[in-house]
Amino acid sequence: MDDTEAKELGFSLGSVESFDGMLKLAGLSGAEVTRYQRSWSELMVGFIGMIAPILMMIGLAAIYIEIRTPGFGVPGIIGIICIGIVFFSQYMVGLADYTELLLFAIGLLLLAVEVFVLPGFGIAGIAAIGVLLAAMVLSLQGFVLPRPDFPWEKQLMIRNMMYASGSLVGAIIIIVLFFRYLFPKLGMVINGPYLHASLSDVHADETTEILLHAGDKGVAVTALRPSGKIDINGMLFDVVSESMFIEKGENVIVESVSGNRIVVVKEEA
Repeated sequence: MDDTEAKELGFSLGSVESFDGMLKLAGLSGAEVTRYQRSWSELMVGFIGMIAPILMMIGLAAIYIEIRTPGFGVPGIIGIICIGIVFFSQYMVGLADYTELLLFAIGLLLLAVEVFVLPGFGIAGIAAIGVLLAAMVLSLQGFVLPRPDFPWEKQLMIRNMMYASGSLVGAIIIIVLFFRYLFPKLGMVINGPYLHASLSDVHADETTEILLHAGDKGVAVTALRPSGKIDINGMLFDVVSESMFIEKGENVIVESVSGNRIVVVKEEA
């Protein structure tokens, strides 16, 4: 109903143009008025809520990149900070509860297991992302499951799931762009000792002739991170990948042979 119908049916005293008009209509012209303003923390939490999908997208992408690269470094820290900001901002305004806090802690524990105990990307990594997504969805609402008698809760949950799903899609785009364009260039920028420290089985005084040439194709029999072994025509060779990590079973191409140092790259599909 509109305001006119509300007055006719007795649901309203009438319509006014201002707050003072409302006080006069209600007979409260001389009443003391106390006004409340949002504090800086409330304004900050409101701003974080606006950019929460972006923070979730960056956080998920950074966590995946951390899982796919050795050790624990900047991407992992960025991911935890971004997701932590989203979660704890909701906790500050009372939307997040102990359930979300527990899920958040479990997600971080699974991430630690994936990075330090089970290198690569497997069940623990997938579970960590899933648990963190669930924690973020729940932190955006004040309930766990929508109640049938409150249809707006179902709509809110669907919206929050769309936020989380959109963040996941955005994270996938960031991941693809990172590994396609940025990651191959890191070896040119960062002078890491890992390229030398992992070639202990390769000897400069080796006298055996290496019958390989640039362009020869083979298969990685171990993960190249960046060094490992490949199989070419039934023969095993110690090689090193140039500025990228190659998983076991991937097809590779010999890029260059310099003495006993064989450099390979992943064969593009």
